[in-house]
Amino acid sequence: MAKRQGGIGSGLGLLGTVRSMVSILKEMSFDDVRDEAERAPRLLILASTSEDARTLADLLTGERQAGVVDPRVDRPSPSDLTIYDALIVHGPQSGAIADRLREQVDGKSGGSPVFRYEGDAPLDPKQLAGLRQRMMERLQDRAPAFGRAFLAFRASSAKAVIDETAKANAQFALISNIPAVVPIVGGLMAASADFLVLTKNQLMLLYKIAAIHGRDLGDQFGIIREMVPVVGAG
Repeated sequence: MAKRQGGIGSGLGLLGTVRSMVSILKEMSFDDVRDEAERAPRLLILASTSEDARTLADLLTGERQAGVVDPRVDRPSPSDLTIYDALIVHGPQSGAIADRLREQVDGKSGGSPVFRYEGDAPLDPKQLAGLRQRMMERLQDRAPAFGRAFLAFRASSAKAVIDETAKANAQFALISNIPAVVPIVGGLMAASADFLVLTKNQLMLLYKIAAIHGRDLGDQFGIIREMVPVVGAG
């Protein structure tokens, strides 16, 4: 029996892991993530003065690479409620304005989420970091694009995609352990499902982090070559 178990173990060793990784990579497509990450994010910054709007835009986003930021004082038109990834309101009346905008957005399909910058001038770095984090928690699908386009968003974008993957993995691990109550067969099924799904999630996470940090997403082979040792070691 010991010899037989050794044979199974060797089959699931390094060679088995490499074969499984190759099989997983063949099934995966990063195209949707790449397209989403390369689509420049758009922000509308609404403040009581043009100077306040521009200052908030500059400090919130940092050095801009590809994103579009529209700082202004006039109220957004109905069409603006859908063309931006987010609307940010700042100023003495920001609470009331944000509430009215949310009411308008709620009645529109695909309306942009509304955020309020609650700090006062001069703008507080902690408040700005908190706003970025709230935005990325709400806009998780767009987190790679924000981190890629705005340097100041990189930390919050990376945290958002890591948290999203960790939550998905935890939920899946909980569900996949249900078959394990079946002796032997159930345990093997659970282990196989864990390896397949969790490895895919981890690879996708690494690709999103590469997107956030400005890697050439067209060079998928180069990124995958760096992923394999990390995931294989895991």
